[in-house]
Amino acid sequence: LPEQYGAQPPLEFLRQFIGNDGFYDINRYSWKSVDDVTIAATCTLSGRVPVNIPSRLLQYFSVINMPTPTLSTTQHILEAKLGRYYIINSFPEEVQRTVKQLCTAGLYLYQQVMVNFKPKPSRLHYMFNMHSLRQV
Repeated sequence: LPEQYGAQPPLEFLRQFIGNDGFYDINRYSWKSVDDVTIAATCTLSGRVPVNIPSRLLQYFSVINMPTPTLSTTQHILEAKLGRYYIINSFPEEVQRTVKQLCTAGLYLYQQVMVNFKPKPSRLHYMFNMHSLRQV
């Protein structure tokens, strides 16, 4: 969370670390150089929780945007994965025929959770994604 004047100390530390190949040690009043480090970061910008990454930090990263797949694409992916799981594990034929209905019900449940359980500062643990659907 930003401080009173908008600074975000952990992000500023990262910016200094990446941009200057090290950081300043305030306890020993000396510069600490760090070499041969690669940093990879991920961030969700789904619109449900505002993320404010300063452009001074973003300049050091290659930003890749992966849009959310459509409902029909998601349905197709889930049906393929579940159908393959049923075949590999030799589920009975009557169970294998329920793939479409299970995926439809699961996606409906997922959509309802996304609408009704939005994260807020007091409930940041309400973060759901498609991996959460696997646990049902």
